[in-house]
Amino acid sequence: MCTTILALVLLAQDGTSLPGSSMFNTLEAANRAADVEKAKRALEKAGDREAAAKEQEFVERFNALIQALSEVSKTYRTKHAIDVKSVESVKKAYRGLERADPWFRVEE
Repeated sequence: MCTTILALVLLAQDGTSLPGSSMFNTLEAANRAADVEKAKRALEKAGDREAAAKEQEFVERFNALIQALSEVSKTYRTKHAIDVKSVESVKKAYRGLERADPWFRVEE
């Protein structure tokens, strides 16, 4: 009796000789694969959120630049002069846009 139990315990350690062990290994592998898929989806969602945040930042900075340019244009049309404060706001908005997107960076 002890020999039979010992033999079963030794065979169970490698997981291939007992009648339900292959099913257990299959379920365990399926669970691991599901966990890997969950992790991949979580990373994709995080990447999507980061991309959306970067896009939102770019849109806000671009809109600030357009608004500043509009102010300069409006001042010039009404007074036929360039307002220095408006020009400074355009510079500030453009620098912000440069930080948001490398495409707008000026090479010196």
